[in-house]
Amino acid sequence: MRKYGINVGIGVDGSASNDSGSMLGEMRLALLLHRLTDGGAEVSHDNWMTPYDVLVMATRTAAAIIGRDDIGRVAPGLCADIAAFDMRGVGFAGARSDLLSGLLLAGDDTRASLTMVAGEPLVRHARLLRQDEYTLRDTADRAAARVVARASSVTGVDYLDFGIKQGV
Repeated sequence: MRKYGINVGIGVDGSASNDSGSMLGEMRLALLLHRLTDGGAEVSHDNWMTPYDVLVMATRTAAAIIGRDDIGRVAPGLCADIAAFDMRGVGFAGARSDLLSGLLLAGDDTRASLTMVAGEPLVRHARLLRQDEYTLRDTADRAAARVVARASSVTGVDYLDFGIKQGV
């Protein structure tokens, strides 16, 4: 699609399609999956997307697709939405010569060390600043339990036991 000038963006819309909500996971997946075509034959190395291509797809291109010119890049007067990652851990060993490639391909920690939205820090040192993570998780768990209970009542399927019976 990109070869023919079609804008392709990368994004995460929530647990309906991505249980972890990991933008880095989606970027990694895009970087790796595009290398396969025709049922698994590898695309030649010359045609591989680069980590920078994927970064642009997840930022500038995605912003353009949804009609936003105030996000997708860092520049004066724009929203200043920024995510930063601590790459000092052993999961990034050997990946320090190309930090973007290391972040997308080598690292196993996708938790942002710093997140800013509209210039306001919301995460610092990988911890939420405005909410208690355990309370937030408990709230989400209760909401999920309500959804599962409702789905069970509508379908007659015991979803709490379903995964065990299916070998999941």
